[in-house]
Amino acid sequence: MEFGIAMTSVAYKMQEYAKTQNAQEAYLSVLRDLTQLSSNQNLKAIEIFSLPPFDAKLLSGLSREVKDSISSFDVSCHLPFADPNPDSFHEEVRKVAVKEIEDVIEFASGVGIKKVILHPGFRDIVYPEFYVLFGQNSKTNIEKVTDELIGFCRERGVSLFIENMPSPDPFYTKPEEFTKLIEKGASITLDPAHAVFSGVNPVAFVEKLGKSIAEVHLQDASKDKHLEMQQLGTGDVNYVELLNALEKIDFKGQIILEMRSEKAVMESIALLKKSGYIK
Repeated sequence: MEFGIAMTSVAYKMQEYAKTQNAQEAYLSVLRDLTQLSSNQNLKAIEIFSLPPFDAKLLSGLSREVKDSISSFDVSCHLPFADPNPDSFHEEVRKVAVKEIEDVIEFASGVGIKKVILHPGFRDIVYPEFYVLFGQNSKTNIEKVTDELIGFCRERGVSLFIENMPSPDPFYTKPEEFTKLIEKGASITLDPAHAVFSGVNPVAFVEKLGKSIAEVHLQDASKDKHLEMQQLGTGDVNYVELLNALEKIDFKGQIILEMRSEKAVMESIALLKKSGYIK
């Protein structure tokens, strides 16, 4: 198992950088903070993201700088997932979303990133049941989009990882929902917080999907408060049980610490070292 750190752990610094820097400069500053934090912790894996306003156009303008910054790391990239939404009921919005996601994949491939993570759509959190009551087309649409993206990635030598979604999202919250995607060539990013929110033990994903899991977003979460990206040992995720289950299947992928602060990451790393998971 290889441990790493997600850009979310330093993203809060955007607020400070935005006072004196434009969006491109702020992104590079946060990326520098991420690589420095990872180096200080002797971790070689990182995960960057593309979220508004850091879209494909902005990132493509930073290709040279990003490539230089990440050259000594094993890197994955989280694709945009809500703005625009690849599972919109509106066909034209879906087309725009797919084009944006493909452009981010092109950027990632161009800077040497060979692993990208996709949320399979974003359903309205106020009335998610509408997607079930009237949305068989919604499930069909996101399956079609995902099929297209699997092929798009394959042509570029990039692996597509699909992440499990949290309740109240009506789709892709349970391990059995990923079977068809795996058969078509996708791998899985397991988010244990999302599983806990959905009333599923994260270990069930490991037992059901096994080596199809290529990455884990390790974090804690409080189900009753619907809070995620917490320090390990502070919520409802039994990280020891999960890591033991991963060891049992001889997991070789990345375990990315996805938290909201450097402090949470460093204290979680201390726990993992104490438990013997990080040497």
